[in-house]
This record gives sequence, structure tokens and C-alpha cells, in this order.
Amino acid sequence: MTMAPTAVIYIRQSRTKEREKTVSLEVQEASCRALPAVQRCGDQVEVFRDEDTSGGKRARRGYDAMLDIRNGGVGVVSFYDQSRAFRSLQIAVDFKALLEEPPHATIEVVFAHGNFERSPVGGFSYAVLAAAHEMERRMTGEKIRDAYRLSARKGVMVGQVPGGYRREPAADSKVTFDSPIIVDEDVAPTVRRIFTEYASGRYSARQIARRLNDEGASRRCLTHAALVGASTRWASSCATSRTPARPSARAVAGRARAS
Repeated sequence: MTMAPTAVIYIRQSRTKEREKTVSLEVQEASCRALPAVQRCGDQVEVFRDEDTSGGKRARRGYDAMLDIRNGGVGVVSFYDQSRAFRSLQIAVDFKALLEEPPHATIEVVFAHGNFERSPVGGFSYAVLAAAHEMERRMTGEKIRDAYRLSARKGVMVGQVPGGYRREPAADSKVTFDSPIIVDEDVAPTVRRIFTEYASGRYSARQIARRLNDEGASRRCLTHAALVGASTRWASSCATSRTPARPSARAVAGRARAS
């Protein structure tokens, strides 16, 4: 009995605001799983995801793992729509070039919304749509920057508030730039401790970072880069100490065949 090929699903969601309506990762995955091409693969389905990640970013943990289709064994690649895969013309071109390589020419690409065709007309439509998605992303970025600059000129604190503070939600639980900034009592003691110990001269930034990590102190108080060197180094040490992603079974099998 021939084993069904593997179907790969990639889902992505950018950073969202309260006022924005976006398609959740769960909805994207369910829509992709419902596609006939994916269902034909039975239980041979792998899902890769990126959350709070821009489609214009080339280095993406889930997207890069999805590209293990190079190792073979994949019959279907599925996305909710083209913009979920990439909002960059260059990334879209690179992906299409990968699919045009002889070992991958038989991979079926399906969208829950949209079509992928290998014909000349399909390639043109694909490129135009990718360029439109990139333009939309860049224009949205410009609008956000303009809004930030205007708010800053008005004296409104834009972006993330300093560690140890938070924006107080309104009665409807929404948080905006106009929300009052108050002390975050959950993390304020840790922030005060960082400044106190660093200012005493008895502890180096590395020593403070090590002690806080060992004690499992909350990282929420270190999300603002304006804190002293101790806090920024602690944040860096937290980031570099994360466990790397495990390769998929398909990737391991591919490496084994290569060796």
C-alpha cells in the first residue's frame, strides 16, 4: 500500500490591534485542512505557524521550517491565502523559484482563498498579487509611523511603556495611546530592585541578570530597552537561552538520506 504524501500547512498572523479584524491562526488552519488536496493526504499533515510576525520578514521560524519541503516527501503545500505566506515580492519570487526546481515541480500549492497556477498567466497574476501585498504592507507602515509622529508631537507616549508601568484599560477593557499610564504593581518591585542593585556598584549587570533568571523573575518588567544595562542584558540572556526548534521528522529523514 502506497503511503499518502505529506501535506504542509503554513499559517501566519501579524501583530494585531484591538481595532483590527484579522483571521485567527485557528481559522486559517481549519480552512486549510478542509481543502480537498489536504484531506487526500489523510493524517500526513504538518502545520507550521508564525504568530506576531510580519509577512515581509524573511527570517521566520515557522516559514523557514516549512521550507524543509526541499527534503522531499511533500505532495501539498497549503496557505489560507497568498498574503499569509508572504507580503514581500522577493520572498514570493524565491518561493516560486523553489517550486520550479525539478524535484519540487509536482508539489501542489493550494489556497483556501485564491489559486496557484504554474501557467504563464498564473505566474503573472501571482507576481502582481505579491507586489500588491508588499505595497499594502509598506503603505500601512507609513501610516502607522505618521500616526506615531503626530502622537509624539502632542506629547503622547507612543509604543510600549517603560518597564514597571502599564496603560490602564478603559471601562470597555480597551487600551489606547490615550489610556493613562500607571505603575504596574506586579513588576515594579523587580524594576526597583534592578536599579537599586545596579546603582550600588556591588553587582555587575551579568550578576544581576543571572540572579533574576535563577529566581524566575517576571520578564514583563524588562520589555523596554531604556532600562539600565542590567535589564537589557537580562532580556538578551533570556532570548538567547531559549530552546531551539526541533527539526521535523521529515527533515531528519531527509538528512539521513543525504548522508
